[in-house]
Amino acid sequence: MSMLPSKMTYRREIDGLRALAVLPVILFHAGLEAFSGGFVGVDVFFVISGYLITGVIISDLEKERFSLIDFYERRARRILPALFLVMFVCLPFSWVLLLPHDLKDFSDSLLAVPLYISNFLFWSESGYFERAAEMKPLLHTWSLAVEEQFYLFFPLFFMLLWRWGKRWLLVMMGLLGSASLVYAQWASLAQPAAAFYLLVARSWELLLGGLAAFYILSDQHKKSGRLFSEMASMLGLALVLFSIFNFGKETPFPGVYALVPTLGAILIILYAKSDTVLGKILSLKIFVSIGLVSYSAYLWHQPIFAFARHQSIVTPETHVFIMLSILSLGLAYLSWRYVENPFRQKNWISRKKLFRIVSLFILFFIVLGLIGIVNKGFKNRFSYSAEFEAQFKLQNYRKSCDDGLGHQKGEVPFCEFGSKNNQKPEMVVFGDSHSTAIQPVFDKLAHDLKFGYIHHGLGGCIPLINVDVLKGNWDRGVCSKVSKNQFDYVKNNKIKTVVLVARWSYYTQGDYEKGMNGYFLNANDEDEMGREKSRSVFKKEFLKTVEAYEALGAQVIVLLQVPQQKTEPRKIYSKIMMFNEPDNKKLGEAVLNYSVSQSDHLKLQIFNRDFFDSIPKRSSLVFVNPDVAYCRQARCVLGTSERSYYQDLDHLNEWGAIELEGLLGDVLANAGVGRQMPM
Repeated sequence: MSMLPSKMTYRREIDGLRALAVLPVILFHAGLEAFSGGFVGVDVFFVISGYLITGVIISDLEKERFSLIDFYERRARRILPALFLVMFVCLPFSWVLLLPHDLKDFSDSLLAVPLYISNFLFWSESGYFERAAEMKPLLHTWSLAVEEQFYLFFPLFFMLLWRWGKRWLLVMMGLLGSASLVYAQWASLAQPAAAFYLLVARSWELLLGGLAAFYILSDQHKKSGRLFSEMASMLGLALVLFSIFNFGKETPFPGVYALVPTLGAILIILYAKSDTVLGKILSLKIFVSIGLVSYSAYLWHQPIFAFARHQSIVTPETHVFIMLSILSLGLAYLSWRYVENPFRQKNWISRKKLFRIVSLFILFFIVLGLIGIVNKGFKNRFSYSAEFEAQFKLQNYRKSCDDGLGHQKGEVPFCEFGSKNNQKPEMVVFGDSHSTAIQPVFDKLAHDLKFGYIHHGLGGCIPLINVDVLKGNWDRGVCSKVSKNQFDYVKNNKIKTVVLVARWSYYTQGDYEKGMNGYFLNANDEDEMGREKSRSVFKKEFLKTVEAYEALGAQVIVLLQVPQQKTEPRKIYSKIMMFNEPDNKKLGEAVLNYSVSQSDHLKLQIFNRDFFDSIPKRSSLVFVNPDVAYCRQARCVLGTSERSYYQDLDHLNEWGAIELEGLLGDVLANAGVGRQMPM
């Protein structure tokens, strides 16, 4: 095919497309439900970037004036000044607003961002859609890292294959892009965090934009008629808008689903010409103006939102985020005019001076990040007592008998607690990590009532006989081995009281907003995974488990799941101490206000609760509802004015567990546990 005019001309409609990309991203991060797929704006940016950068490289190579140093200088002028400004402004806010562990995480990002490895950092820490992620001020820099990693190698790849001819170059770009897309599709299902953050799953989007640059400079593209261009550009707009308003956190990404917004962006780039309806719309001043400041707007919005979330303890209302979005655009204009534009002018700042300034800032942020990491977020900024720290320290109440060495094989020891008076244990407590967290109350009751009991379980393993947990904490077969050993212990030791404790909803519903993406139940060595399959297994195998223990003459006591909080208790107590006077009444009211609502708690557990309620009453099966100990005034409290009841969002700490003493004491007494046998 015939190639290429001397250069790609400026197109106002591309800046308009940038506006279409950045606004949904901002509104998605602002929490507007209508923009549930707003994160696809980043994919549109990748396509635009690939298109523009490839066009520049082609133009320079055609003129035999391409220079790697010039290329990287342009990237530095375009990306770094505004980025470093935003990072610098974040520093005082992070010092004032971030708790030590959050400041330590922020320090990690200060180190990673200037090295363009922040995508690896955030991949290792959490998923993009998790609650913890939206609290990270520099989370959005993952996309910059992906781009710069791509552009570190792309010009070299381009220069090498350019000598072989454009056809070979196009073929190789197509093959690499196809391989990347295939990996992205696989990883979006098997390793979603890696698929989202890593270059290998994103490079196809940038290459797609590059292929568009070749096509738009070809004779073939010039033959497209007006009607075709109108229809194709509108189809592109429809694809982008569809993904913005119909995709969501549950959409596997960035595999084949990402073809929808990226192909939409390609159609807009290729066919939204200046004389088309869409081209004229995107060329309107308001869209072009937003597009011009889109990079700065992208930089500003995430730290502003993150610091707002940190300052307010609970997520601010939607109208607050809308105002903060407007603030982001205002700051974007200022940084675009007074930072971005001046630094792009070679006559304003020379290459040598630019690289010197950039190097100093890179060194500054790396050193600052290392200092924050070494000092673990400067814990001495806040004075917390040992008792305060103990509330949120994950306790392992089995450590005296369980070193954890056999867990990977399902070899979990049976740990004895309570009164050890040379009598055999009267009771067993089986379950996942929730059963371990609640040990303090069982241990106290056992000492008070003079009986011994056995605890056995493994975090992430539901205590249902021969039931496995797929896509969870352990390899296949571990959880089913644990539950089989539990049944054998009851059978061999003639135990008469079996207590089952678990985070029941995690195996049938998942989490509040995230739903269910793991911990699927499996029986009979089947391979099917999914919420409905997991629910079916739960109902069937729960009844089988109860009947199996009943057949051994044991009574089964089931502790329903304790209320799960929505905001980390440590954060709430720490923030209240930071921003409020330590008045007990005021603190108690604040704690109640920040506790999960009873309606949300019940909504999360509605499947399990409804199923348990549907089981016909029988003397050998007792359900214990912990809500009576924690829920009042339409809230399920996370603690008192003095202390938390929780280690984290769903695990009780010692003080929280003891709140169940009266309730569980009555149940165990009715079951005959701890009665003194006549001599």
